[in-house]
Amino acid sequence: THTPGFGMAVGQQHCSRCVIAVGVAACLLGIALVVIGAMGPPAVNDVLHEKLLEEVLLSESEGFKIWQNNTWDDAPPHWKTFTFYNYTSVRDFVEHGTTPVLGVEEVGPYAFRKYVVRFNRLVVNDSIYFQEYEYYKFDPEHSAPGVSPDDIIISPNVPFIGALDVMSHQFASHFVDQVLERIMAEVGIRMDHEVVFWNKTVHQLLFGCEDRLMAQLSKLLDLAHLPPVDPFFAGFNPNMTSLVEAAEKTKYNSVNTGLYQESKLLQFQQYQGEKNMNWAWPYPVGGTNGEQFGPNHKRSDVVYAWVAELQRNVEMVYYRDSEYEGIPTISVTNSDKLYA
Repeated sequence: THTPGFGMAVGQQHCSRCVIAVGVAACLLGIALVVIGAMGPPAVNDVLHEKLLEEVLLSESEGFKIWQNNTWDDAPPHWKTFTFYNYTSVRDFVEHGTTPVLGVEEVGPYAFRKYVVRFNRLVVNDSIYFQEYEYYKFDPEHSAPGVSPDDIIISPNVPFIGALDVMSHQFASHFVDQVLERIMAEVGIRMDHEVVFWNKTVHQLLFGCEDRLMAQLSKLLDLAHLPPVDPFFAGFNPNMTSLVEAAEKTKYNSVNTGLYQESKLLQFQQYQGEKNMNWAWPYPVGGTNGEQFGPNHKRSDVVYAWVAELQRNVEMVYYRDSEYEGIPTISVTNSDKLYA
């Protein structure tokens, strides 16, 4: 599954093959595995229900400890993999038109192990509120051979292009042209392709960096007594350095504990303080983060996963029967609605 924008496929993000309290192994975006829970008699389901309450919902349980902190050595690992589109023949394409089609090559995957600490937790009825401290470490073992987070990716400079596009709707074209010429002169750019495309490392694209064009644009707007733009490109994932930083920069999430309805186990009710994401229309928060799902899934059931990078709820459907370490599982994949 590919995420549009920035010449990047934030694709095939896999969570770890975790064996959790109710025996769920899952992946996020791509093919996920969900343990079959409704295969036995009612007594089996009763045991699952009791186990769910015992292992997932109680603060002293092993399942809850794994959910709140996976940074210890023996915690089930959680990986994310990313594939990038690297643009080739950019200079010839932009300047001379000698390349009829702009070349694009797929690079990766780059695997990172994700570490999460969920802190400042507060349980209210069947909801738990918390903040998240996230950080990532590159994992060469699960990455493509020879790749590094220091690899340079050439991709469209979407933040800067987007800022110019917004300005073109607010100011006269000659003003925008003058601003662009001034920026190019200040940063020493002579070629148009250096404006349209940027060269960033994998680490910068994923976790953020300051862009020199945006920084110069912000200075010029400030001199003109206009609202400045943020020169820092935030990237696609937070890579924080401490709990203090996380407490300062993040807002509260909330998920359902499954206390009253098991199927809602760990489904998001609020993300970064918002119940709806404000796109062209309010987009409701929902689904789990893909690490865990409620029990008793059937092949006909739809599974929902909240993808923070997209800030949307992704629908997944039955793909095939499978097995994980001797446990019968169901593989699910993105539904056609993702591409609609």
